[in-house]
Amino acid sequence: MGMKAKDDSIEKDKKDIASFLLHIAVTVAAVWVVFTFVFGMMTAPDETMYPRVRNGDLVLFYRLGKTYNVGDVVTVREDSRRYLGRIVAEGGDTVDLSDDGDLIVNGNVQSEEIFYPTLKDEDSSVQYPVTLKEDEYFILSDFRTEGTDSREYGPVNRGQIKGKVIALLRRRGI
Repeated sequence: MGMKAKDDSIEKDKKDIASFLLHIAVTVAAVWVVFTFVFGMMTAPDETMYPRVRNGDLVLFYRLGKTYNVGDVVTVREDSRRYLGRIVAEGGDTVDLSDDGDLIVNGNVQSEEIFYPTLKDEDSSVQYPVTLKEDEYFILSDFRTEGTDSREYGPVNRGQIKGKVIALLRRRGI
């Protein structure tokens, strides 16, 4: 009887280990699916969204939302690079930049909590005023004097937006 009980115990241990490994595999697969198709994570590549997002901060973005609004911070793929930026205008809006560094949307100077002037990029092919087509967005960085944004590469279409930023983990200075 002692040998049978020992064999039963070993079989039970094997089943427990197999069950545990299966649970780990399912959990890893679920996390992979969620962070491949639903959410994305990236490290802020530079200071273009300073002071709100700093170089090295961990950014969590939601991939499935396809509705974006003025003011949303999004991640954009342009020229095989990923940028962070704030939507300042959407399809149907007309964007202009004054010589004084004001952002003008639909003829109105925008009142923003941005510390830097919004100057035109002299090396860009973007001609102002720009009227955005349906499903196009004009995206600007918060650090307007240093950022790479729609002033350089022009309006972006909905397909270039890879997600809306929903959370930020400050990693700098910790």
